[in-house]
Amino acid sequence: MTRNLFLALLFTAAVLPSNAPLQADGPVTFTRFLVPIYTPDTPGAHGSLWQVRTWIYYAGTEEAVMVPRPFCFGITCPLAGALQPDWPAVPFQHLSGFPEPAILVHIDSRFASEAAFASRVRDLSMAADSAGTEVRVVPEGEMSTGPVYLLNVPASPKFRTTLRVYALPEVQDPEVEVRYFRQPDDQGSRLDTDVVLLRTDRVRLRTRRDGGELQLYPSIVEIGALDALPELAGEDAIWIEVVPITPHLRIWALLSVTNNETQQVTVVSPHW
Repeated sequence: MTRNLFLALLFTAAVLPSNAPLQADGPVTFTRFLVPIYTPDTPGAHGSLWQVRTWIYYAGTEEAVMVPRPFCFGITCPLAGALQPDWPAVPFQHLSGFPEPAILVHIDSRFASEAAFASRVRDLSMAADSAGTEVRVVPEGEMSTGPVYLLNVPASPKFRTTLRVYALPEVQDPEVEVRYFRQPDDQGSRLDTDVVLLRTDRVRLRTRRDGGELQLYPSIVEIGALDALPELAGEDAIWIEVVPITPHLRIWALLSVTNNETQQVTVVSPHW
């Protein structure tokens, strides 16, 4: 407890300007991890109250610089912190002042392989019935320069569907093409002979620049109410292809499917 309090006071006294270069026996090289949903507790449709909690397990034996810091003491929250070798697992909670719903966590590359994440979203109004759903935290090396595929997506109006596409922020004005296809039935239809393109959209991701050397926000676009798209009316299920259009763009995508009655969330993750 005393040691943690000392660290808190130390970090509070050494508040860094936004994304200032960090030194730890020399310049720090970072590996980035995309936390796709990074919001405070948020009211939603049908009386829902959404909570996101992300945890980090650090197995390293040395301090590892992390931006933003894993958690805060009190009101003042400096930007950078350190993962400590004697922490078994710590909560990485939402920090105030972050306007985007996703974030890029930067960890000293020398120790990044020793960090493991777990992120979970749940509806607190249904906490007695559901423990929520895991949302994968994605290392930047797994983001794709080619198409990503979201398969077997329910298209019924019984569900609220939101497609989220992310990209690393160093590419300016990024664009992707989103293609919606009819999902073949499960009676043995062959995908390569039954491909039916239902709709194509070209969309631009927004990129928020925070003025620092480290960009904490991924580029992002959110596309909701897929069940309201006229081309998808009457479809039980679809599959989606997200194609990067801007050169050198590295992307990730996920789709959340929320039951209007139970508030149970299903997350559809990419395949390629």
